[in-house]
Amino acid sequence: MQIWKCKDNFKEQSKWRVEAVDKFSKIYKVFYPVFGMLCVLDCLHFPDYTFHSELTNYQEIMNNPETLILFGLPVYYVIGTALFMIFLFFMSEPLYRLDIKLGYGKILKKLEELLEDMEELRK
Repeated sequence: MQIWKCKDNFKEQSKWRVEAVDKFSKIYKVFYPVFGMLCVLDCLHFPDYTFHSELTNYQEIMNNPETLILFGLPVYYVIGTALFMIFLFFMSEPLYRLDIKLGYGKILKKLEELLEDMEELRK
């Protein structure tokens, strides 16, 4: 009897884990793009960061009077950042599942094997 209660607890835990991953993947649809945007902005404002060559840096681009500025940044950097954020938005769920797999994959695999073994014992 005790084994079957444990099996039921494992099944409930497995069901809860799947629901939690689904809920957190929705949260990460916002987190990953914001984190990506912060990383891009940090790189743009790093003082020695070069874009096209050793001679062209961020200050030279910003000081050029022909540069189109949007939100205090060159337009093509804003467009690139926006495209990167859109990409992260659509890829956030696979990225989150990859994070879970990399961090907890072996443990979750062992739990699944344990559930399968308990099911075999029941038969």
